[in-house]
Amino acid sequence: MNTSTNTSGHVERLEDFFQYRTAVKVWRISLPVFMVFGILGNILNIVVLRRRRYRDSPTSQILLLLSISDILCLLIGPTRYVLMFITGKDFTGTSSAYCKAYRFFNYLFTDFSAWLVMLVAIERAVAVGVPHKVRIYFTRLRIYCVAIFFGCFLAVINFHFFITYESTQGSNNTELLSCDVSIQNDHYHFAIIVFPWIDFCVFVLIPVIGVTGCNIFIIAMLLVARYKRMRMIQGGSQTKMTSMTAVMFAISVFLVAAVTPTAVYQFVYPDLFRLQSEGNIEAEVQLLVLAIYAVVAAYANCAVNVVLYSVCTRKFRSELISMFKRKNQVFPTSQNRGTRGAPGSQNIETVNVAQIETVV
Repeated sequence: MNTSTNTSGHVERLEDFFQYRTAVKVWRISLPVFMVFGILGNILNIVVLRRRRYRDSPTSQILLLLSISDILCLLIGPTRYVLMFITGKDFTGTSSAYCKAYRFFNYLFTDFSAWLVMLVAIERAVAVGVPHKVRIYFTRLRIYCVAIFFGCFLAVINFHFFITYESTQGSNNTELLSCDVSIQNDHYHFAIIVFPWIDFCVFVLIPVIGVTGCNIFIIAMLLVARYKRMRMIQGGSQTKMTSMTAVMFAISVFLVAAVTPTAVYQFVYPDLFRLQSEGNIEAEVQLLVLAIYAVVAAYANCAVNVVLYSVCTRKFRSELISMFKRKNQVFPTSQNRGTRGAPGSQNIETVNVAQIETVV
């Protein structure tokens, strides 16, 4: 229900609550902006990452797949809501086939993007731990094979939408919930009680643990490398991250921030849903507000990458600027900091530290 009567006899509606009205405004304004800006930004990412200077980088190959996945997320998810804002009609409620397909692909590609961010973190961790072998382990073919495996695994996880969900009228008579699982469905308990926890593990827990673990490992290796360098070379320069590692840290932070509302929603859902079923409109408001912010955060994460890449790496920013200039950019040749320029008499420990500085 979207109305409730309090003890004084006053009938309350969802629109009477300030937090609900605010969340709806954020929802209506942000999703179209994220869709347009995110799709254009990710197209720019693809164009830049396909240029010669990025073509052979393992990280760039994963980021390329991430941009494609983010575009598909933004085409599938926000489009539904934008059409709802314009027409006042939820098209997922008009057809069970469209309802099932929308749910499946929406969950598939949002999960896929999160797992690709985890793959970027793993690649950067390998580049730090075994810099000699990162290009052996992360060839283009192997990256694509891992991505295909991720896609197939996540497709199996989310395939139940073709069985459980259908076009139904929402319990609170709103168009937003018209694509749902019927209470008469044999798999109602799985879809409403069991799968949300599976989705929590797939979309939140596994990517966050993977990304956080890799980030901690990289930070530890950076500190060890700096300590060794300062001991071996008195007054030497400090270890610095490369731009790709900075990008990885940035998208990792945004991933954690984006999935946090989903995690909160998952933990409070059982109690709030029970209270909502008993007619508590405040619980319904809290549930809807959390759901809106979870959706907004997830799609915001798909739209910000072009900003993160531009801020974190000067090379990407230069490539992006050069695309809009007819005159070719001429970049000064920088001094080689890799191991090829190292003296032949350098001991193996010094070489390993230098390699870490180069690949991180």
